[in-house]
Amino acid sequence: DGFSYVPANSYVPEQDASFASYDQRQNISLLSTWALPAKFTFGTVLQAGSGLPYTELFGQDVNHDGTANDRPFGVPRNSLRMESQASFDLRLGRNIALSKDKGGPSLALSASAFNIANHANYDSYQGVISSPTFGQPLTAGPPRQLQFNAIVNF
Repeated sequence: DGFSYVPANSYVPEQDASFASYDQRQNISLLSTWALPAKFTFGTVLQAGSGLPYTELFGQDVNHDGTANDRPFGVPRNSLRMESQASFDLRLGRNIALSKDKGGPSLALSASAFNIANHANYDSYQGVISSPTFGQPLTAGPPRQLQFNAIVNF
């Protein structure tokens, strides 16, 4: 999991051999763009994937190695899975030439909608078994967002 990863038991680090925290089993990204009448463009992005792993923890330093990331006996690292994630984005845009010169100044207008279905995409879960929120999501990605852009190119 990178150079900053600390094993649950520093005395027996080989016990942490398991899935990486970025181990996403299924993942799909579909992108498309269509040219519409009146020089408009329409684009879509669909991203979906299975849940990422997270670890069940005691929440205290049971083995006295200086880190409070100990797991219950027999529980492997990253043995639990978050919910799947999905996002569907749309974009409508148009470029408008501001002069008759090819390559001259232009105005780019666009409207975008991100996570249009407003699907909750959770980023982290509570893994500490003594917590009343054990197994529940702690943070989530952004909800549905709308964005309008106007860019002058010259």
